Amino acid sequence: MSRSCSSWFWVPACAGTNGEKLRIRQGMTVLTDLRRQPLIRLLAINLAAGFAAALLMLAGLLALNPMNLRGLILADGTALALLLFGLAVTFGSAAMGSAVMMLGSERTRDRGGKPVRVNVGWAERSEAHRRR
Repeated sequence: MSRSCSSWFWVPACAGTNGEKLRIRQGMTVLTDLRRQPLIRLLAINLAAGFAAALLMLAGLLALNPMNLRGLILADGTALALLLFGLAVTFGSAAMGSAVMMLGSERTRDRGGKPVRVNVGWAERSEAHRRR
């Protein structure tokens, strides 16, 4: 199959790709450079951190051997892989979720300012009732 210029065409990027373009060839989309995508990079870094935490948890379980758990895990070859997969999914998704939820707080942290007391209707009535 020869690669001709007519089989490739450029389309504008989706929202959040910072002006990058997508190359489409025979129904497959390829981002030009995933490392430049800030959200993908954020998720990948936090997934790696969650996977490292899963490895640390598994190593701790094997090292401490609570209630002879090491023998049960190592008795079957698939148990170790399944436990590692479950821990990686759990800790990886928790790390990625917390990173995504922290995105909004970074923007509001730089605004500064002082907190302002806002009186709500029921608060005003309760203060007027206390004054009587």
